[in-house]
Amino acid sequence: MKIVAGGKDTVGDMQRVVQSIPASYTVWKDGTQAIAECNLKGGTDYTTGTDAVVIQNALDGLTAGRTSQDAVYLKGPFTIATALIPQSHTHIILDGSVTLADAGHEHVLKVIAAGQHDITIEGGKWIGATATQAVGAPYASAIAINNCNSLKILNAEMSNAKYFGATLYNCQNVQLDNLYFSGCGADGIILQDCYAVNVNNILGMNLGSAWETAASTVWTDSDKVNINNVYAYNVDIGVHIEAFSASRHDITASNITAIDSDLYGVYLHQEGAFVLNRATVNNVVATTPGYYGIGVVSSALYRLHDLTINDVVINGAGADFATGRGLLMVNISDAHLSNFEIADTSLVTHTGRAVDLDNVQYSTFAGFTVRNTDGEAFYLEGGETGCLYNVLSNLIVYDNQGAPTTTYGYREVELSDYNVVSCCKFGNATVANISEGANSEVHSTFNGLAWVA
Repeated sequence: MKIVAGGKDTVGDMQRVVQSIPASYTVWKDGTQAIAECNLKGGTDYTTGTDAVVIQNALDGLTAGRTSQDAVYLKGPFTIATALIPQSHTHIILDGSVTLADAGHEHVLKVIAAGQHDITIEGGKWIGATATQAVGAPYASAIAINNCNSLKILNAEMSNAKYFGATLYNCQNVQLDNLYFSGCGADGIILQDCYAVNVNNILGMNLGSAWETAASTVWTDSDKVNINNVYAYNVDIGVHIEAFSASRHDITASNITAIDSDLYGVYLHQEGAFVLNRATVNNVVATTPGYYGIGVVSSALYRLHDLTINDVVINGAGADFATGRGLLMVNISDAHLSNFEIADTSLVTHTGRAVDLDNVQYSTFAGFTVRNTDGEAFYLEGGETGCLYNVLSNLIVYDNQGAPTTTYGYREVELSDYNVVSCCKFGNATVANISEGANSEVHSTFNGLAWVA
């Protein structure tokens, strides 16, 4: 690349790039030197300093007091020693990569100041410093955004952060689209105290658990979150939905594929006195989960309710745990689940329950097909108050394995009190029976059941 005096005239490919990009600043590398050229008449160019200094000068050199987005185009690769900080009404377009190489800083890009809005980060690779990245707050991420209204992160890759790929705190009206996370020490996306978030087309691979005991491709403790099209491979949890720091409502997760999850494909959890209300999960494929394909756990009785889960396929048990199963629900009320296919949850421990319910009440389970489970197909635990007033309908259970024992019994369905089981078919099982638990009263109802050899 040849730069002529004044930085205004370029030659070769870069000239065409500068002319074609609708950006106020274009930043590229001339050898080892970063160059920021202002595309506005009378603007200031920056041709000295480190990559971080030149890029930050370009960001700060955008029109002061602007009321609509202005863009900076970055043609990498760049290596920085301090985080980049955009202000309101900024659009960063990255072509190439930005890598954090200094152990004393915690983020590649951050927005921390209160009151920022209308920021778009688009394209490229945002690469952390892995083990040497400073922890800081909010906790060693590739991209960390606090207190931003109207935020977009699009078509980008975040990798090798010490902890998180993208951390969002207290952000509103957020769009996260076409993002790839790999090699981070913990979760791909963290949504904490956010509102009105759309998350689409997310790929997470090989994420670690350096922050807590489990990492997720998408983790949310926020309200009005719509998560769609997530593919997780070799991640502890595919999608993790929490009511951990406050009560949460209106969360949707659709089209989730989790392969070789160490724990869950999808996990919903309520903590303490908080409530998780109106959560919907649709179209999930969980293959070889280490623990359960789907887990729904409330730490207190019935504070996770109005839950809908539809169209789920769970296959196999993972190698990391000896208790890999299909569906787990604990302390749940008013849940409605339909169209599940659960297969091959068979284990040498003979505890591979396909559906494991503990203190679940006033819920419906319809259209479940369970095949080749090494334990109960449906296990309704009595527990603290019992699994009461549930309806199980249109179930198909076949090819159960293993000899019955006094400990597990290998029943097709083991019930607590006051449940209804109707229109079900059982076949090719070692023990084809339905029974109530040893300590349960006989108050359940059975209609339209059939056993097929």
